[in-house]
Amino acid sequence: MDKAAGILSANLGEKLILHDVASSLKIPYLIFGVKYYKLPPGECRIKKRIEKGQELLQEGVNVKETSAQLGYSDAYSFSRQFKQVTGISPGKYINFPF
Repeated sequence: MDKAAGILSANLGEKLILHDVASSLKIPYLIFGVKYYKLPPGECRIKKRIEKGQELLQEGVNVKETSAQLGYSDAYSFSRQFKQVTGISPGKYINFPF
């Protein structure tokens, strides 16, 4: 399961076909993420990408560059998913006092 967790957390800007990754590890697809993170694999991957996005934004990387580094097709797609996961937009997150 550590190898599976590493794959989900690595190369967040690259597209993964999670069924193929699970097959290569000889792990049933649902167990691939659920056993380790208590989430389906796709949701685990989204969570990891948004966490990395939060780090980049805190480091001063702008929304457009953050979305590109994480493999989103555009800043809008990243912003929409960011807000779904965190409850606030990336712009508000940048200005949030930590």
